[in-house]
Amino acid sequence: MVLCSRDPINNTFRSTRRLDHYNETFPKKMEEITAHSNESILIVDDKPENIQLLREMLKQEGFKVRVAPNGNRALESIKLEPPDLILLDILMPGINGYEVCRKLKQSVGTSNIPVIFISALGEVKDKIESFAVGGADHIIKPFEAEEVLVRINSQLTICKLRQHLEEKNKQLQAYQNSLEEKLDERTAEIVSMNQSLSSVNRELKAEIAERKRVEDALRESEQRFRSIFDHTTVGLCLTEPLGDIVVANRALHQILAIQDGGLTGKQLTDFVKSVDLPVFKRTCGNESGKESDLNLSEIRFDTTEGREVVCLVGNIVTRDASEVPVYQITHVQEISQIKNLQNQLRHAQKLEAVGTLAGGIAHDFNGLISLIMGWADIVRNHHLTEEHPATHGIYQIIKTSERAKDLVKQILTFSRKREQDQKIISIYSLAREIGKLLESTLMSQVDFSIRSKAKEDRILADPNLIYQVIMNLGTNAAYSMGEAGGKFEILLDDFSLGQDDQANYPNLNPGKYLQMRITDTGKGIPEGNLERIFEPYFTTKPIDQGTGLGLSIVHGIIEDLNGAIYVDSTSGIGTSFTILLPLVTDISSEFFDNEFSSFPTGTERILLLDDELKEAELYQTILTKQGYQVDIKTDPLSVLNTLGSSPEKYDLLLTDFVLPAMMGDKLANEVKRINRNLPIVVSTGLDESLVQERLNSIDVAAVIQKPITINNLATTIREVLDSSKKDETHD
Repeated sequence: MVLCSRDPINNTFRSTRRLDHYNETFPKKMEEITAHSNESILIVDDKPENIQLLREMLKQEGFKVRVAPNGNRALESIKLEPPDLILLDILMPGINGYEVCRKLKQSVGTSNIPVIFISALGEVKDKIESFAVGGADHIIKPFEAEEVLVRINSQLTICKLRQHLEEKNKQLQAYQNSLEEKLDERTAEIVSMNQSLSSVNRELKAEIAERKRVEDALRESEQRFRSIFDHTTVGLCLTEPLGDIVVANRALHQILAIQDGGLTGKQLTDFVKSVDLPVFKRTCGNESGKESDLNLSEIRFDTTEGREVVCLVGNIVTRDASEVPVYQITHVQEISQIKNLQNQLRHAQKLEAVGTLAGGIAHDFNGLISLIMGWADIVRNHHLTEEHPATHGIYQIIKTSERAKDLVKQILTFSRKREQDQKIISIYSLAREIGKLLESTLMSQVDFSIRSKAKEDRILADPNLIYQVIMNLGTNAAYSMGEAGGKFEILLDDFSLGQDDQANYPNLNPGKYLQMRITDTGKGIPEGNLERIFEPYFTTKPIDQGTGLGLSIVHGIIEDLNGAIYVDSTSGIGTSFTILLPLVTDISSEFFDNEFSSFPTGTERILLLDDELKEAELYQTILTKQGYQVDIKTDPLSVLNTLGSSPEKYDLLLTDFVLPAMMGDKLANEVKRINRNLPIVVSTGLDESLVQERLNSIDVAAVIQKPITINNLATTIREVLDSSKKDETHD
């Protein structure tokens, strides 16, 4: 007599437990199946670095790890002691991974060991070959640690479940055969003896009682197993060979945002995105009931709420005693959060790349600006009078070059979050200056105007940052209006934020603000892009005309100043940016720097080193005009040779930091060995904090940031020489 049920999942679950009279052992069995910390894994790879990485990762998870450097050694190791799972490279000296796997699958003793190929070969043909020779999975290098661990644990679980089910089925079959033999014996006794009907009846009643006890035990075990099925965090469902869902657990309903029981009778393909259907069908088998080509795949589902979720999907086929497929168990694990973290990591890497690029170009770019500013300074201070017609033009070149220098610093500010040199500034005066520059360069066809209705327009900020904000918005406006031109207006006004208004401005504190509205009559911004315009790297311009960093930098600057920026745009009409900046109402000191000052002079001998001859000649001209005696060198070795023959000839060494054959810090160290009292001044276009870190251990008197002005160079040289003389007097 065979126990049966109309519930297909009950039949499937009961078939694994019919033998066990003592259900106390079942929970322990499930713990053994799902625990893998003591499993042994063999890593087969000819690259030591790959073996080391996988070994450390697996040991941290508690696995026992063995390694083999090639296929022959792997086969010998497996023959001595078969592992629970094998991570197998494909391309190796001697026999390759495919041949190793084929030999393992041909041997009775090793055919059931799951083999996961882990290789840089990622073409479809490579994956097909992996599964054709009997591989359980295929991971492509480089890999994510979480992915490798999930796939290993899935294969170990599947292997254990399969072994556990086979063992239980054998036990159940033996138990059923035993029961049938007993029944045959009882029937034979009744037919042959026909003498003790009362005794036979008692035996039958006892048998019925035993069967009832077995059914009760199985029912109790079924309830425990169903509880595990329903409360696991991984989505599970039992499907028929044609794909209809017979039963699904609570986790799968939550993943797809469906009420409990709503998946019964449906198919998972109803929720899979169309582009992922081919992969899903390979993963979850087909109508013939074959095992899946892929054991674990990344599939995207559309939930009933309209969300897209990314999941890892795997499949197990259950069969009856005749090896005919009965049901499929599909497991679905949501990894949307992991994918989001990966995207955030990629975004962080992009920002890091911007910082690296900015540091790399700053030195060379600042060198060019130094030439422009230096020669312009020389012409203005030594060859022109204030009345000369070219004086104003030279002055504008110097001011524009200073802006360019500050813009390079702002790129470094964006990437490294450097502290800014904040001061109290008048927005109206600064905006007028920037407006004239925009009008003369980018907006020759534009009607530009600036108006102020504000009673106060003074804020605490780095003027270069405000310059960058207006220039970025002006550049975008010029691009939007194009050759047809239009109107570009900057309007300043007062704005007061009270406690009652704060709900509309959650990022601002109550107080008085300066409102700056920057408006253009360009083509506007499409409504679908308004929410993304401040995102880094988002741009609607062609690839060669926009980086997508301008507005994100503007947004970051305004937020750092405790302000806010809003955008309002209509396609075909124009765009308006509204910026709110906190006002400074209590000014205790003057905030406008004096632009002119006298430059200090001297008569000392200076050795000047720069691998760019034009820059060296510029600095020589500046210092010679100030009375110094300057000798030029363009390579570090000539400096060391000169000082080696005449250590006391010079009073100061002025050297660039980035040099051929020898960086500035190493040169300074060598110079100090020749003459430890010779003061050294280092010039650089790199971020000053990076240079200072390398010079901390060496006695460098000063660091000058490029582009170098006459005032900065002359003042620094004089201060270092005077300080050196004081030290000599004290000695």
